[in-house]
Amino acid sequence: MTRQAELRTPRERYRDELRRSILDAARAAFVRDGYGGVSMRKLAESVGCSHGNLYVHFKDKDALFDCLVDDSYRQFADGLLRLPDSVRRGQWFQVTVTVGAGSMHPSLQEHFVRYIALYKDSVEISRVYLHPVYSAPTVTFTVALDEGGALRALAEPTHSAAWEATRKIAVVP
Repeated sequence: MTRQAELRTPRERYRDELRRSILDAARAAFVRDGYGGVSMRKLAESVGCSHGNLYVHFKDKDALFDCLVDDSYRQFADGLLRLPDSVRRGQWFQVTVTVGAGSMHPSLQEHFVRYIALYKDSVEISRVYLHPVYSAPTVTFTVALDEGGALRALAEPTHSAAWEATRKIAVVP
């Protein structure tokens, strides 16, 4: 436990744990039932808190959904690109792109990741289109490079700005 966590009061710890429980239950409900099928009242029942308690943490269902999407953005940037730091010139290697590393992106009929593209510097080298019900988008590209530079992954969702992350890669003889 960190020093900062030790300094929080029991009430603050409970509040943080309840918020995390709400988010976890909401993510599962949105994935399972779709946006229109999620009720704040039913969500409160599944978490074991009062209906009003949800509104202490989130203004409404839109705010709750937006929080889940923002959470996925952060996780996306953190775990988006997995690739080696360097490769041999012409050697095939894998680049794995994961949207929402560590948790599922709340893909719905109304909101989902349309495609994931991979760029070398400013040139697109590959693109994969995804089906709307694909809730844990992970794509592995197999590529070979002649020179180092920046590899950039871009994921385009239907209802928000594109997500992207860039990592440098060295190419050795």
